[in-house]
Amino acid sequence: MDDKIEFSCYYIHTDIFTDSAVFKRYYDMLPLFRREKVDRIKTEGGKRLSLGAGLMLMKGLREYGISKNDASGLIKTGENGKPYILSDKKIYFNLSHSGNLSLAVFSDKPVGCDVEYIKDCSLREQNLKIAKRFFNSAEYEYLNSFRDDEKNRYNEEFTKIWVLKESFIKATGKGLAMPLDSFSVLDTDESRLFKELKIDREYKAACCFLYK
Repeated sequence: MDDKIEFSCYYIHTDIFTDSAVFKRYYDMLPLFRREKVDRIKTEGGKRLSLGAGLMLMKGLREYGISKNDASGLIKTGENGKPYILSDKKIYFNLSHSGNLSLAVFSDKPVGCDVEYIKDCSLREQNLKIAKRFFNSAEYEYLNSFRDDEKNRYNEEFTKIWVLKESFIKATGKGLAMPLDSFSVLDTDESRLFKELKIDREYKAACCFLYK
């Protein structure tokens, strides 16, 4: 497998949009279809995250020579709701957000990305129940192997596995139609490549690229 994949990632902390004037200024920079997406969201925090994701999407598209005006006609939605770019260029992208951080990843391979605020270490038992119910058995056993005095490391590993799994199902375009326990991110698989993204110490982020 050739792991020299071309990709770029863009992220923004959305707390800058708590100022209504700043929010409006950047909101007006988005194309209509992204403004409408922001408008459909009910919560103020959600609107800020959607705004941030839209801005990072536009920033990435500009690097490929795609203008705001062209973006509306080129971005389509696939069968399972995953957006894609209708272009002769080999451009794949994916968006994610969590907490107050919005992320966009672009690549020359099908890609999925996920970012999550690192879970509260006091929720170890609750998160283990989630892992037992939804994760692959190998992932659950790995997480269950951490001692009680390793809560912080366990916490980071739980969130890491979560974002890796989410990035994979988003890359496939199947979303939650693919059960989270049907695969393990701990296994080697020649058809995919995972990369962790070191963008903020309070978050875990990852992307998955597909070869087949």
